[in-house]
Amino acid sequence: KGIKCQLCLFHPEHCDPQHPFHPTNLLLLALILGSALGNLVFVRPAKAKMTADDTLAALLLKGAVISVSILPFSSAFLVAGRSLVDWPITVHMLFMIPCAVG
Repeated sequence: KGIKCQLCLFHPEHCDPQHPFHPTNLLLLALILGSALGNLVFVRPAKAKMTADDTLAALLLKGAVISVSILPFSSAFLVAGRSLVDWPITVHMLFMIPCAVG
């Protein structure tokens, strides 16, 4: 396996093109995001009677916590550019929202 890696590194025409998001990497990304967002399952607001304003504030706070939790992930997609992740530019721009909030 190491010889294949060196051969692909120095002579890329010998190797098949590989997509960075094959099933193993997608599973790894899902587990990383799941562990980053897993703390939100355990943290709940108090069961006191909440008004509509309190509910909205709790949702906005939860959105901010989600943005901060996935900030390294969303920042990587912004920095990666189209050379690494061949997705449309609109998908890359969607990752700007959690970065701005985080």
